[in-house]
Amino acid sequence: MATASVPPPSEADILQRMTWPELPGLTAEVAKALLGINFDPRDRDRMRVLSRKAQEGKLSRAEEAEIERYERVGHLIDIMHSRARRVLKSGGA
Repeated sequence: MATASVPPPSEADILQRMTWPELPGLTAEVAKALLGINFDPRDRDRMRVLSRKAQEGKLSRAEEAEIERYERVGHLIDIMHSRARRVLKSGGA
């Protein structure tokens, strides 16, 4: 009997399990600080360049790996921001 191959979890999957459903003791102050975490303008510029090249089908293998790293970090930031907004919406810990 053949079994389906299960892909390994992404960094975002692992972080989400670590912090699910909430980070215990996450205060409103810490949640606000988490919402301030974001990409540096230089990284945003680089992501725009890579995105443009991807749309044109001109990414090198190294650039494909680079854009994947940016995507993974972006997912991690999204998870942290989501948790922080939930804490602030509930009035803080």
